Amino acid sequence: MKSFALLFVTFLMFSIRLVSCEIILLIADKDKKEYKRGDIVIVKVEIHLTHRNCPYKVEETKFEQQGVEIISATKWKEKKPGCWEKKLKVKITANKDEVARLGVKRICEKGGANEFIDFKLK
Repeated sequence: MKSFALLFVTFLMFSIRLVSCEIILLIADKDKKEYKRGDIVIVKVEIHLTHRNCPYKVEETKFEQQGVEIISATKWKEKKPGCWEKKLKVKITANKDEVARLGVKRICEKGGANEFIDFKLK
C-alpha cells in the first residue's frame, strides 16, 4: 500500500510539471455578481510560463469571445521573468438567456493551457 501511495504522489508531481503554462483570469474592476448587455468589464489576464524556454511568444495567445467583445487591450507586460500580464476592456454583448464567456488559449507541444471566465447575466 505504501508503494502505491508513493507511486501515486510521484505521478501527480510529474503530471503537474507537464503543464506548460498557467492562465489566470481576474475581474480587475468592480466585481459584480451579475452583468447585463452593454456592461463594460476590465479583465486582467496573467500567464505564468512553467517552461522558461517556451518556443511560442506570449503575443501568440488566442482569445475566444462568446457573448462578449474585446473593445481594447493593453500590450503584454512582463511583470517578472516568465510572468506576463495584459488587461482587456470587455463589453457584454449577450442577452440574459445567452452565454457571456471570455476564453484564453495557448497551444504548444508541451501541453499549452486553456482557461475561461463566465459572466453571469441578469
